[in-house]
Amino acid sequence: MNISKSARYALYAAAEMALAGEAQTTVAAVANRYGIPEGALAKVFQQLVRAGLAAGTRGIGGGYRLLRPASAITVLDVLHVFERRRQPGSC
Repeated sequence: MNISKSARYALYAAAEMALAGEAQTTVAAVANRYGIPEGALAKVFQQLVRAGLAAGTRGIGGGYRLLRPASAITVLDVLHVFERRRQPGSC
């Protein structure tokens, strides 16, 4: 399965937020860890917030965290934010 860069970046971001638990994850930390441009990753985080999967906090000590427990969010939940849903049998 081919996925877009944005979807791949979102999976990295979701994984990092899941590992952080209740702590905040910053764009810079994820970008540095995976070698992703911060501007592109910031847009991905914004889309995750709009989709209701994450919440962002501004200011010192701010960052992003998952809105639901990591065990309640699937890879498909993240992919559906960035990839068109395909009809069964369309491949």
